[in-house]
Amino acid sequence: MHINLIKLIVLSSLMVLRLGAADIEISQTNESGIYKTNEEITWTISGKGFEQDATQIARYKLLRGGKDVVAEGSADLSQKPITLKSSLDKAGTFILHVQIPQEGDKPIKKDAGALIDPGNIKPSMPVPDDFDEFWQKQIARQNAIPMNPVLTEEKSLDPTVQSWLIDMDTIDGKRIRGRLVKPKATGKYPALLIVQWAGVYGLSPYWSLGQAKRGYLTLNLLAHDIPVNKDKAYYSEQSKGPLKGYTKIGNTNRDTSYFLRMFLSCDRGVEYLAQHPEWNGEVLMVTGGSQGGYQAFVAAGLNDKVTGVVASVPAGCDHTAPLADRAIGWPYWLSGDENNQDKITASRYYDGVNFASRITCPVLVGLGDPTSRSEGIIAAINQMKGPVETVVMPDANHRGPHKKYGARAEAWFNAAVKG
Repeated sequence: MHINLIKLIVLSSLMVLRLGAADIEISQTNESGIYKTNEEITWTISGKGFEQDATQIARYKLLRGGKDVVAEGSADLSQKPITLKSSLDKAGTFILHVQIPQEGDKPIKKDAGALIDPGNIKPSMPVPDDFDEFWQKQIARQNAIPMNPVLTEEKSLDPTVQSWLIDMDTIDGKRIRGRLVKPKATGKYPALLIVQWAGVYGLSPYWSLGQAKRGYLTLNLLAHDIPVNKDKAYYSEQSKGPLKGYTKIGNTNRDTSYFLRMFLSCDRGVEYLAQHPEWNGEVLMVTGGSQGGYQAFVAAGLNDKVTGVVASVPAGCDHTAPLADRAIGWPYWLSGDENNQDKITASRYYDGVNFASRITCPVLVGLGDPTSRSEGIIAAINQMKGPVETVVMPDANHRGPHKKYGARAEAWFNAAVKG
C-alpha cells in the first residue's frame, strides 16, 4: 500500500458516542485499528453514563468484509462489558455494529472498524483489457464537440470574487452545468474542480466561495444535466421523476450508463480550467466527497493535467466486491443481482478502482464508513502510481464528522494554492 508514501492518520479506536449522559464505548486491541493477518483482535463494549441500576441491553454484530456475521448477540452492559475476539487469515476488514434500544427514543448506536493487512487488499476483478481504449474513444467523441461555454454572470457573495453560471456542450446533445468562481483581480491562479456528492439538488454558491477567496480559480460541476439554481420543488420533481434511481439507469451496458455523461463532464471540466486564460499552468486540483470522491478519481484517471486529488469517503470503488465475498458499496451496482453478467461487464468500465490505477498525481483520501466500503477504497489506493496520504477514520459515518480528514484537506489546499 505504498508503505513509503502513505501516511496513515488514524483516529483513536477508543470511541465514545455521547447522547446526553448515555454512552457506548468501544475499544480494541490496537489503537490504530490496523492489524496483521491472524493477529487476534479483542473488542470491548461498555455502557457508560446510564442511570444507576438501569438495564443496558446491547445488541451487537461483528461482520467480516461488511458481509459475513462472525459474532452476534445481546447482553446487559449494566452487569459487565461485552468482550469479543476475532482474527482474519487474509487481508480484509471487520465492522462492529452496536446499539442499545431506548424506550420512546432512538437507539444509541456505535460502529467501529478494523483493517487487516490493508496493503494486500486487492480489487475483486482486473482492469478490462480495453478499458483505456473505451474511455479514449468516449473522450474523442466529446472532444469532437466544441465546448461552447455559456457564462452568465451572477451577483457575487463577496466583493473580492466574481461568479458565473456556466454550461457547456457534451455528447448526445447534452449539457454540463456548473458555477465558475474566481478572485476578482485579473491574474494567474491555481485551479480547483469541485465535483458533487450523490443526490438531485442545486449548487449553493457558498460551495465555491471559500476556495475562490483562498485564491483558486474554481469550477463547481453539477452531476446532472439540469439547472443549478432552481428551487427545492424542482429538484424534488426531478428526483421523483426522470432522475429517480439515476445510478441504475442504463447500468447493463457500458455505452448507456448514466455515469457516462457524468464522467465525461469531469474530463471536460478539467479541460475547461486548463484552457482558461487565468489558470497558472501549474496546479489543477480535483476534490469531492462520496460520489464526488468517485468523480475525483475518474477525473485524475482520465486526464493527466490533474495535479492533485482530495477525496473524502470516495464511493464507486470495487463494484464487483461480492465476487470476492465482500459487501458492496454505493452505488450498489450489483446489489440483489450479483450474477447478472451484463451488469458485471458494464460496471468494470465505471469502477473507481480501475480509474485509480491510472492516477499518478498526489492523492489525499479519507475513509471509514460502510457506505463507501473501506476494502474498495483501499484496493483503489493500492493501485495508484503516485504518493497517497490516507486518513483512516474507524469511528466515522458517511456524513461525518470527518474532522481529522478536514484538517488534512485544509493543509493540502493551503499548500497547493501556494504551489
